[in-house]
Amino acid sequence: MEMDQPHYSDANFTMRLSYGFVDDDTSTTGLQNFFTTMPSLLDKVAQSNTIEEYKLEPNIKDLFEKGDFGPYKDKASNEMQLCFLTNNDITGGNSGSPMFNGKGELIGLAFDGNWDAMSNDISYTQDLTRCIGVDIRYVLYIIDRWGGAERLIKEINAQ
Repeated sequence: MEMDQPHYSDANFTMRLSYGFVDDDTSTTGLQNFFTTMPSLLDKVAQSNTIEEYKLEPNIKDLFEKGDFGPYKDKASNEMQLCFLTNNDITGGNSGSPMFNGKGELIGLAFDGNWDAMSNDISYTQDLTRCIGVDIRYVLYIIDRWGGAERLIKEINAQ
């Protein structure tokens, strides 16, 4: 369709570099903090009798409730941070892309966008667009504590 007109890049078929900043969401849903924590996940799990999507396998739930997050919890907030928001563009195949901080350190993986970001195929709006990334510390925690793959953590020299 409209092959003679320029279109927004599709990350499924192009290399693309995007930059942005970690930022709260102040869209139509009201102010949302830029990160989520384990207590917020456990609050949802507590509703799993009525909301099917909030169910967890018992062994995962037990692991989370134990609260032994060791080196994976955030040192500033002392919380296990799960996901975070940035004002990066998330469209056209970015899911799974690495997210780096200003020092080039891997901090997460992009996986979704807020509802307001869905219009980015047409026009990017920095004030509304939020990319949702899973915190790499949470990924490492799952690999280590739930997956029992401490050897992988050592092999990749995760810090």
